[in-house]
Amino acid sequence: MDVRSAKPWDQPNNNKGGGRGGGGAPRTQVPDAKRKQKLIAHGIVGAVPSADKVILYVNDKDHVPGQAWVAPKRTEVKLSWIRAPRPHTAIVSDDDVNYIKETPQEDFYWEAREYLRKLAIGKPAMIEVRSDASSIGNRELGTVFLNDGDRKVDLSHQVVSAGYAEVVKPKNYQETVDAAAAAAQDSGNTGKKGPKPNEQVTKLLELELDAKSRGVGLYQSNKKNAKTEYITEFDHWNKYVQWRGDEGKQPIRHKCVVEGVMSGSMVKITIVPSMEQVALRIAGVRSPAYKRPGSEDNNRTSEPFGAEAQWTTERYTLHRDAEVIFTGFDKDKETEKGVPPGGVYYGELFIKEHSIGEILLSSGLASLVEWSVPKDKAEKYRQLEDKAAASKLKIWSQGNSRPAASGNNKQQNNKNQQQSSGPTRARHYTFNGRIKSITSGAVYQVENLDDPQPNPEVVTLSSIVVPKFGRAGDQKDHDEPFAWEAREFIRRKVIGKNVRVTLDYVRPERQGNPTSTDQRSGDVLPAKNFYTVELDGKNLGLGLIENGLGTVLTASGDNRSPIYDSLLLAQDRALKAHLGLHGPKKNARRGFNDVTSNKKVAQAKGLLNSLTGKELDGVVEYVISGNRFKVALPNENAVIILVLDGVKAPALPRKTTELKDGKEVVKDIPGEPFSAEALNYSRSLCHQQDVRISVDRQDKAGAFIGYMFKGDQNVAELLLSQGLGRTLRTKQYENVFNNAQQQAKQGRKGIWKDWDPAKEEEEKRRAAELENENNSEAAGVTGDPIKVIVHVTEVIDSNKFYCQFMEGKEVEQLNKFMSSFANLKLESTPPHKPARSEVVLALFSGDEKWYRAQVRRIEGNNISVFYGDYGNSETTTSEYIRKLPEEYGLKALAFQARECGLAYIRSVTSAYGDADLAEDAAYELKKLIYDQKLPAMREYSRQESRTSRNRLTYLNLWSNEEPNTFINGEMVRRGFAKVERRLPRNAPEALLKLLREMEDKAHDNRVGLWRNGDPGDDEEDSKDI
Repeated sequence: MDVRSAKPWDQPNNNKGGGRGGGGAPRTQVPDAKRKQKLIAHGIVGAVPSADKVILYVNDKDHVPGQAWVAPKRTEVKLSWIRAPRPHTAIVSDDDVNYIKETPQEDFYWEAREYLRKLAIGKPAMIEVRSDASSIGNRELGTVFLNDGDRKVDLSHQVVSAGYAEVVKPKNYQETVDAAAAAAQDSGNTGKKGPKPNEQVTKLLELELDAKSRGVGLYQSNKKNAKTEYITEFDHWNKYVQWRGDEGKQPIRHKCVVEGVMSGSMVKITIVPSMEQVALRIAGVRSPAYKRPGSEDNNRTSEPFGAEAQWTTERYTLHRDAEVIFTGFDKDKETEKGVPPGGVYYGELFIKEHSIGEILLSSGLASLVEWSVPKDKAEKYRQLEDKAAASKLKIWSQGNSRPAASGNNKQQNNKNQQQSSGPTRARHYTFNGRIKSITSGAVYQVENLDDPQPNPEVVTLSSIVVPKFGRAGDQKDHDEPFAWEAREFIRRKVIGKNVRVTLDYVRPERQGNPTSTDQRSGDVLPAKNFYTVELDGKNLGLGLIENGLGTVLTASGDNRSPIYDSLLLAQDRALKAHLGLHGPKKNARRGFNDVTSNKKVAQAKGLLNSLTGKELDGVVEYVISGNRFKVALPNENAVIILVLDGVKAPALPRKTTELKDGKEVVKDIPGEPFSAEALNYSRSLCHQQDVRISVDRQDKAGAFIGYMFKGDQNVAELLLSQGLGRTLRTKQYENVFNNAQQQAKQGRKGIWKDWDPAKEEEEKRRAAELENENNSEAAGVTGDPIKVIVHVTEVIDSNKFYCQFMEGKEVEQLNKFMSSFANLKLESTPPHKPARSEVVLALFSGDEKWYRAQVRRIEGNNISVFYGDYGNSETTTSEYIRKLPEEYGLKALAFQARECGLAYIRSVTSAYGDADLAEDAAYELKKLIYDQKLPAMREYSRQESRTSRNRLTYLNLWSNEEPNTFINGEMVRRGFAKVERRLPRNAPEALLKLLREMEDKAHDNRVGLWRNGDPGDDEEDSKDI
């Protein structure tokens, strides 16, 4: 018995019929050769379409084992002289919609078919075909005998005896019987034998009469099972949920019968006894495509080894009792012709404890499908595929490459995919990683901890889509509803934590959508990997879906998550609970006001009052440098730039532009030592972490200056303790910061790795001597500095500040005004809605006192005011505005604050391409002059720049302390300014010479703007007056 080495699985010859027919006919001798039968072949019963039809796999005498595989001959045999109940049949129109002819299923079809199926399926048999009947294709009319040692079991006898078929008498049979009876009576007289009736029919009629008398099969009085029919229309999804059972519990095995085999990995099964008929893909494997001979499906072709794979599954499973464990369901999958509609199920299929998926893999007749492999079989399935591929079996025998072996070798995996000419898919590799950054709820940067040189990999979750953030800088591209909530759900759980990452599939290169608003629309999009990410065994994608923070993508082929069905179940639960995206959306879109761009400086300044004087909860969105952060403030719906107060981190490399020969030239400025280390330290400590901040003040560019805490740790203190920054003067924590810096020095950390205490003391002594020398020289060339006393009330940046000149009675009059304002009880007077440019009384948030102010801009309820007596500005509302009595107006006393600058020098601005240095210059100037009454000399006045109408008064300033520090020279000496090229014609040469000598020393010492050589000239400093 060859029939391509049939197994399942050494089953004994059990010739007792199944079903409720009961009993069986006596076993029959091989018919006499004189009867009109001829022996055709031996084979195996491969299928039982009905109780009067069987399909046999017949041994091919011409086939030689070991040669190229060919499918065995299939012969359908209609059992002679009997008729069993027919199944439902339908002929469908070409459009697959309308039935042309339909015949309903006859009573007891299922019971009858089951009886013969259980009796005969898979057993050796012999076919005898009637010589008086012609064949129709591969269909023969004859008798089938099951082999039982030296005896044969006639299937027709068995079916009729069980009552599941009626006998069909041949034409003129009764006349022959009557003639035979008459001849028997006359035989004694004449000695002639009469006509002999068909012995086979006669035997069948005897068995039929006996079945009727016993009331079995078709003749039973209880007809409740007569209408047993296949069920194909039902709620497949809910049925799948029921069949699958609860996750985490023992899988449920369901008994079934395999009704059809479409390919090696696709079958049609009937669940018994409930009779649901469904399409089943064998989980974890994919066999080559197969097109059945004679099929009119032009969209389907057979791939190499497709026929052998289909045959292998068919010979093991067709019409056999099986068990299935359901592992997945694809409700959007279109099924093939002849397969029940409603979606495709995935599951493990077993025949007598033998897994069909394992058989296909080990035979080289299928490749592994990672996403659908049963969870507890993944490694075993991979090993089976590895072994078949190594042995070059079947699909691996024709030079086909295969995916890389399991592991973390991503480069080899990608290389193999590119070279593969056979089954193409992503071979799973798994690695341990740490979440470094979260772009959205489903896209992360993960550091591969299994890599000796770990680099962050972009990891996108498989089979789900989450709400997207709008593109930065595009005001029309808003965040989608719940984008922030989805990202926050993941961030709070996993940022900085170790996770397990598994590659699920690779989406191949594809063409972008030309109608999309995406900036890459129409471009060729590269291949992209999709992953499963687990934290302590919990799937992140599943968590997003079950909280309504994402949706499940419609699966395409094998490109899907290994828990695709679990994602669908979670989505159904979220839908029913109206969670997240599936519920009310009126509060779904977070309205964050991002004031970090240069275009939103005014808005940033308008936030200062609301952010100062309290602790704020924030999330660090991005680390710009060691001491500069982009921070989201959820409770304020704002995103700001925060610069740490009290610490200066090393400057990063950057590009700047300078004018040479009238053209802009890009210039690379290298970073300071340990700038990269400071950036990486701050990123590892703070990136996308929850923090608390407090805001103290704001710089000209709208960045907020203050302190940041991660937990109870002051981030500036941590930077200083690692030697990754230098202390600056600050209102708070100055002693704490100095102690942290001193510890870093003593530990020779970071920028202090070559620190020499003795050298530092010597440098301080020399600097003090140089300062005294410069001040003496300045006094010598400028004469007595005490020409006027000015009170510096506001420092805008390193080039502009506001002063009150103390020489007349105006300041005294202003003080009287201030006293009067305090007595006016303005809090109890009604608010005033001002007009633009109107001078009003405004309540300053810094000290809650009333000051004269001019309205600069009105935007809705926000009113920007300028305190003209002091030079500062803020944004307030009409609630804090009062009408200014006429006696206190500008006719009575002009604004007392004058815009001033330091004479003969130009300090660093952002035009030099160094925002950090410009900030440092402004900070140093503020330390030297803010809120102090200083000796000054008026030198000249002019427009602030060629494009500005503002006229500034330019001063020489000295400090109050002895010896008087020449402020202008001090800024040059520290490298925060250089001598102006736009000089008035009467500029004192002796003073200019002194300033240029200071500039040369700063240049030689490589301090400030000279640390990387000559920075060049900015546009405003490029032409003398």
